[in-house]
Amino acid sequence: MTETAYPKHRRVLIAVLYTLLIISLGINLSLYSKNVEYTKTIADISRALENQNPLMVLRNMTMSNPETRYLQGTRIVSGSRLHLLKDRLNNRCSCEDDIAFYVPYKNASLEMRFYLKPSEGYSQGLYLQRGDAYRNESGILVSGNPDDEQVIFDGVSTYFYNMTVWQSPVIWETEARNGEKYMVELTDEGWYTLSLWSPVCFSAGTLEKSGSMILEDNHTLPYPDVIDSWVEFRVTRDGEPLLLLLKYN
Repeated sequence: MTETAYPKHRRVLIAVLYTLLIISLGINLSLYSKNVEYTKTIADISRALENQNPLMVLRNMTMSNPETRYLQGTRIVSGSRLHLLKDRLNNRCSCEDDIAFYVPYKNASLEMRFYLKPSEGYSQGLYLQRGDAYRNESGILVSGNPDDEQVIFDGVSTYFYNMTVWQSPVIWETEARNGEKYMVELTDEGWYTLSLWSPVCFSAGTLEKSGSMILEDNHTLPYPDVIDSWVEFRVTRDGEPLLLLLKYN
């Protein structure tokens, strides 16, 4: 073999090595791509299972509390509302003004929008309690009004004797005004109770709600003959609505 043949063989060898290198890189890139897809698939499955578990919790809770002739049971919804209507002129009252709901996720947000008639100069208490207030979960003992303290209730002066009641802790409250939006961060999963004009509490096993049904700013406006208030609410996480369990009293 002549000396001039070596450069030619060397060029062929280099070309073969480059070809093998390119093939090897292609195989590695293909394997890396498949590994990324596999990892993403596993992550998607994990997230799906994580989201599915709370839904199974809601399903099981609903099946254990079915609706009957005398009980409304529990319902899975993506949002709901409370409504309070007090019509003294026609002696009419509709009070769907409190509800317990179960949130199956941590770090969620309770979003509310409140409406009130009459609107100008009036407001109404809006309360959020931790736990299922109907069952006295995570309850605390609170005292009522001192003896012979005068209280304006439903536009009428009355007196309350000192009493001790069982009440789930109030974690948020406000004097809600017509058209206003409110948001409360719910850091923990579990039961919460939302109510209008007064927290839910129990005295001698009976549900009690005390306080003024409507608040007047300057104490100069007349007590309204008709009060119509409602609050629309839903629970979200990262801006997306969540399913939650409702429990009516």
